[in-house]
Amino acid sequence: MDVVLFAMFACRGPFDDLLDAQCDAAAGDHAECGHMLTDMARLLRSQHYVDNDTATKLHQALNKICPSVCLDRQDPDPSEFLSFVCRDVLKAAPFVKLSTGQSNYVYQLVSTGSPTTRDPPTVQNLFAESLLQHDAKLCSVIAPLIIRMPLDGNDKTRRRVFPAPHLDISQLLAGPSARRCHGCSNVARLDCRECSREFCEPCFATLHRGDTMNRHNGRHVVGYDATSGMGPLLELFAVVTVEDQRCMSYVRVPEGSSQSWLLFETAPDSVGAEADPSVPVVRQCPNIAEWFSEERRQSVVNQTLDVPTEISSIVSNASLCFYRFLESNQPIYVSLIP
Repeated sequence: MDVVLFAMFACRGPFDDLLDAQCDAAAGDHAECGHMLTDMARLLRSQHYVDNDTATKLHQALNKICPSVCLDRQDPDPSEFLSFVCRDVLKAAPFVKLSTGQSNYVYQLVSTGSPTTRDPPTVQNLFAESLLQHDAKLCSVIAPLIIRMPLDGNDKTRRRVFPAPHLDISQLLAGPSARRCHGCSNVARLDCRECSREFCEPCFATLHRGDTMNRHNGRHVVGYDATSGMGPLLELFAVVTVEDQRCMSYVRVPEGSSQSWLLFETAPDSVGAEADPSVPVVRQCPNIAEWFSEERRQSVVNQTLDVPTEISSIVSNASLCFYRFLESNQPIYVSLIP
């Protein structure tokens, strides 16, 4: 699926290390796929486009590895295809491991909210809510962290979701990583499942004095060190959207570029009589980054500004959000429980 490959390889990112390791270790059809993906990445970064012949050969090579993955169907599942590439081609370990013992390449958000909610929640909100629903914490995270929105198909649990430009997972980690109190920002000692928050002991007592709140149970967090400061912080670098049979990728280009995001569209709206809707289009989207701010999110909620088409598409039709660790938070592997 071209939009997924564009999101993975259009710009240098965490998938590069996985691809390099695969090319060094693979043999046979897997080696062929690895080299073809490398060539595709070079083409994408030099001209933001891969010719049809190269793309067709790559799809044929992928089908040799796993014919059961229907790469040519009209309505593919981006998360299924991405998991196939990571598992069967790149031979990568699952990117997310939970305290419940589950692991996967793509984390599926679960939301109990009403699909008619006017205020679109952020990915940050839903990520914390989803882990809470499963009584789970993150045991290990390997960049990239890929999150699937609860928006796929006709049975949407959320009408809109606002991608968070940054994802703070410090409150979602299991193990000996210091987390901050929700009340005062000192090191937290108690975890309140009902609040989905962590507190130091004084703040827990102060904030749970009410008749309802005093029934909450604070669980002691073990294994903390004396380290202060926030935990790992990730940044959004790609979004894949799906609306009917129309798929798009929005990819953040490296810092320093005059245009910070690119749009890749597999079946764009025809422009002019000679336009071919089967030919992918890549164009710059210079204003996307500013719309990810909290101020602009509120303007979307309150409908005080005209929202660009690209932002409406991302908020309403996002399927996958790709996150990577900020440069200051490297290495990209955070192991919290052996």
